[in-house]
Amino acid sequence: MAACPAWARTLLQRHFGAIEARVGQLRRNSKNQVILIGVGTFGAVFALQDLSRVFKITRDNSEGVLGNYVKDLQDARTRFGRTSIIDGTARMYDVFRFPGSTEHFGMVRERVDCNLGPFGLLAPLADQYAEAWNGACLGRTKAIRAEQEQEARKLLQIMGRMPQGAVLCRVLEGVWDLGVPLMDAHRGNLCVRTQPTDLGGRPGQLVLMDYGASL
Repeated sequence: MAACPAWARTLLQRHFGAIEARVGQLRRNSKNQVILIGVGTFGAVFALQDLSRVFKITRDNSEGVLGNYVKDLQDARTRFGRTSIIDGTARMYDVFRFPGSTEHFGMVRERVDCNLGPFGLLAPLADQYAEAWNGACLGRTKAIRAEQEQEARKLLQIMGRMPQGAVLCRVLEGVWDLGVPLMDAHRGNLCVRTQPTDLGGRPGQLVLMDYGASL
């Protein structure tokens, strides 16, 4: 695993007391070091003493904003027909912006398993879906952007017809229809729920765990 990014380490050190007061105690190893369990392009994930949750620091402003949006939808128990939003999204317990920063967020979400198992069949299509959204966001003309957005919708429908992707895709389509699509549903952001959640999430469900823009 890569080392904790310097900017994340600095934020953690600067706000450590306030972070633990808000999110709970972070786990430490035998050397009394905070345990890092994941590093991505824009963030770092740390273990909490509450083993059902993790704490993430991100510098992706869109992830913070969209994470808070998803949390609000979850707290409102938003449903799309028979499907609840919690059936396709990792539970967000807290999202906050660091004081004095316009881009750095802290968030607490449920701990999940990144081993997709049988859901791995969806991975290539999920990557294509996220890539189509890249084109929709970055296309040089309105026509190209519209074409790529249509391609993203087509891929979502294809995944939704697969037994492994039906529930997740109903959630993604439902949120999209509300006006704010979750674009970054590539394989690296898909995972499997390992424990029940407070809003009715069930072990074994495929869920999206990060909500940043697909750029």
